[in-house]
Amino acid sequence: MRKFYGLLVSLLFSSFCFAQTNLISSCLGNTSTGASSVQNYWGWAYSGPNLSPTWNQSEAGSGLRFRTQSNAAINGGITTYTGRESLIRWDSPYNSSNANGIFSLGVGNGTNSTATGISLTAGTPYTFSGLAEWFNGGNVPTFTIQYSSAQFTGGTTLGTMAFTWNSNTSGLKYFPFSMTFTPATTGTYFIQFTQTAGLVTNTGGILGFANLSLVANSTISVTGTSNYVYTGSAQGPSSVSKTGSGGAVTYSYVGVNGTSYAASPTPPTAVGSYSATATVAADATYNGATSSSYPFTISIFSNAQTSNLISNCLGSAAATIQNTCGWAYSGPNAGPWWNTLNSTQGLRFKDQSNAPINGGGTYTGRESLIRW
Repeated sequence: MRKFYGLLVSLLFSSFCFAQTNLISSCLGNTSTGASSVQNYWGWAYSGPNLSPTWNQSEAGSGLRFRTQSNAAINGGITTYTGRESLIRWDSPYNSSNANGIFSLGVGNGTNSTATGISLTAGTPYTFSGLAEWFNGGNVPTFTIQYSSAQFTGGTTLGTMAFTWNSNTSGLKYFPFSMTFTPATTGTYFIQFTQTAGLVTNTGGILGFANLSLVANSTISVTGTSNYVYTGSAQGPSSVSKTGSGGAVTYSYVGVNGTSYAASPTPPTAVGSYSATATVAADATYNGATSSSYPFTISIFSNAQTSNLISNCLGSAAATIQNTCGWAYSGPNAGPWWNTLNSTQGLRFKDQSNAPINGGGTYTGRESLIRW
């Protein structure tokens, strides 16, 4: 069994979305073969104790190389992977003396070993995701992934990958991973890979990366009022603040705190407590996103009222007789029976519990009962 442990990492075990612009789409060499199919022509680079690693052509039998996998298992057993992977290695001679050698990934041109940084925008969240497998035995390596404006120095940690050795080396397995980050400064950046633990007799690990993707994410949040006055019509928040995708925005409304209303794209009509979420669909450049829940209520009276001019008309804990709370009567009977709270006869205040409201919802509280 192999495991991933993330630092600022969210793991996506079953789904990837590659419809958006992948900022590292060429990092597996596209369909290149022959002399142009070496990794360091496609954005990969290395700095460490051995400054001249062997960058071999695709499908070579050794060294750093692209290689094709067919129906390779993916953790969870949901599906398999067929396609190219980029094999990078810290084992001898690439890092035989310590674990400080750094592989970096930028943007290559496919014709020489010049790599440039990946252009990222300040304040935009990005997701770096893909599949990873580790397949040399005997040690338990930990790998750290960072992003940095420099190819081999500095860097902010995205997350770590820690593996537990599986003695069944014949069954290689990919593990999905996903790491989200937001650069503070607009510029060009590199993804850095370092083995930070797990050397055994100065031998490091070997990683294979497949399905690599770096895409921009959207953000979205629900806006608008959170207090609605009952009208009998459907109502709820229907505006958002968002960045990124220009895709369609949809809403979902659901009852909360005891209000029965199944999740629906239609706003509720009844008095009660609810929450709304909004989702923006992906477009060609950005991933989609879903907002956090936005609570709102539909009430008989507006919760926004700050001064109710008849606030004492239903009495209080101490005032429980109507004619001491503003009520009066004039008619044939000049002396109606002003009775006490919850009496069974006469004019009185009465407590109600979950009384139905026409159109939906219930009311719990005091009423003033007057009679002719």
